[in-house]
Amino acid sequence: MAEWAGMGKQGVGLEVAERLEEIARINPEHFVANVCRGVALGQRGRLKEGLVEIERAIQLEPEEWDAYFWKGMLCAYYYRGQSHDREAMELIEKEAVLFSPG
Repeated sequence: MAEWAGMGKQGVGLEVAERLEEIARINPEHFVANVCRGVALGQRGRLKEGLVEIERAIQLEPEEWDAYFWKGMLCAYYYRGQSHDREAMELIEKEAVLFSPG
């Protein structure tokens, strides 16, 4: 969570991608590792591979919000200007529902 929060403050760069990859190596089978790898791949311009990692995270923990958020973000970049924009928004909205209290 601290890494996600820091991304908003410091911007996104290769240092963040490297940090996320380090986090993923701590426990590579955990769903957070898939999310970290997916976001890092997206930051490196490898959006399609990033989406595969995010999808693995969703399969591992379908009730966790962050994978849906990042899938929506990567989809928004990958499908920019195409008909999948609505899909990206739906994923981000699903994240909001899962993350909202109550």
